[in-house]
Amino acid sequence: MRDIKLDIAKGIGICFMVLGHTTSPFVNFIYLFHVALFFIISGYLFADRTYLSLSSLFKHLLNIAKRLWLPFVIFVSALILLHNCFVDINFLTNNELFLQGSNGNSWGLKNYYSLEQVFSKLLKAFSFSNSEQLAGALWFLKALFLVSVFSALIRYTKNLLFKSDNKFYVYEAIVYSVILLLAYWGYINQSSCCRIFSTLFLFYIGILISRYFKNLILNMRLFLFSFIMLLIFCYFNVKVDVGTSEHSSFLLFLLASIFGFIFVLNLSFLFSKREFVKNIFSYIGQNTLVILCFHFIAFKFVTLFQIYYYDLPMYRLASFPTYDNGYYWIVYFMAGVVIPLLLSAFWYKLKFYLISFFSGKIKT
Repeated sequence: MRDIKLDIAKGIGICFMVLGHTTSPFVNFIYLFHVALFFIISGYLFADRTYLSLSSLFKHLLNIAKRLWLPFVIFVSALILLHNCFVDINFLTNNELFLQGSNGNSWGLKNYYSLEQVFSKLLKAFSFSNSEQLAGALWFLKALFLVSVFSALIRYTKNLLFKSDNKFYVYEAIVYSVILLLAYWGYINQSSCCRIFSTLFLFYIGILISRYFKNLILNMRLFLFSFIMLLIFCYFNVKVDVGTSEHSSFLLFLLASIFGFIFVLNLSFLFSKREFVKNIFSYIGQNTLVILCFHFIAFKFVTLFQIYYYDLPMYRLASFPTYDNGYYWIVYFMAGVVIPLLLSAFWYKLKFYLISFFSGKIKT
C-alpha cells in the first residue's frame, strides 16, 4: 500500500531542492539534508524487498534502469542535440560580454558543438558519464542508480547464502560498515568515491529506520529536536554538500542527514492532516522526476522576464542557475515547481488523447 506521507516527504524534498538552486536565504539550511533525504527515503522504501529468484532480481534491475537510467539518457541526449540551438537563443552563450560582472556567469561560456562532439557526448550519456549544464541536477539519478543496483545485489545474496534473517542482517551490517569506512576514507582523502559510498550508507540508514524505528520516528518531540539541531548547524555555518562531498565534518553530515529525514517525515505527517496541503505535496512528490529535469529550464522564463523588464542584454538569459535580483528567488521557486508540473500534466493529457485516438475510442 502506498504511503502518502512518503509522497508528501518527496514533494517537500523536491521543493527544497528547487529552492536550494535559487538565491533563497534558506539555502544553507536546505543543503544540510535535502539530497540525503531522497537516498534515505529510497532505503526506507527498499527495506522489506526480497528476491526469491534470479528472474525477480532481473525484473527489479530492469525497473531501476527504466526509472533512472532511461530518463537520464533521454533528457541529456535531448539537451546535447539542442545544445547549438540553446546557444542561438541564449539559454547558453559564447558571448564574452557575459563574463563581465558576477551575476550567474560562474559556469562560463559555452561554444557550439561539432558533429563529432555531439556523437561523442551522446555515447557518453549512455554510460552516465556525460551531462549538460541544464541537466546539472541529474547526477542524482546516476548516484541513485548505482546505489539501487548495489543494494539489490546485496539483498539477493540473502536467499542464496542465508536461511536466517538475523544472519543476513549481520552480514548486511558488516558490508555497509565497510562502505561507511570507505566513505570516510574518501572524505579524508578528497576522493571522488566519497559520494557513491556516502550515498550507499545513507540508503542503508533508510533501511535501518524502516526496519527498527518506523513506529518511533513520528514524534513531535523528535520533530522539534531535529528542527532545532538543524537550525543550530545552520547558525554555526555547518556545510554539507553531497554532490561534491565537501562537508564541515563527516559526522555532522551524517547527523544532519538523519535530522533532516526526521524533520521532513514529521512535517509530511502534519501536512497529511490538511487535505488541501496533502493533495498539493503528494502530487508534487509523485512528479519529482519532471521537476528534477526541467526546473533549470523553467528558471529561464523568469530570467527572460527580468531581461525585458530591466532592459538587460539578451545574453543574460544564459545566467545559471538564476539571474540574482532581490526577491526574484520566490518567483524562480514557483516557476521551477509549477512549470514542470504543467508540462507533466500536458504530456499525460496528450498521451491519453493519442492512446484513445489510435485505439478507436475517439471518433473522428
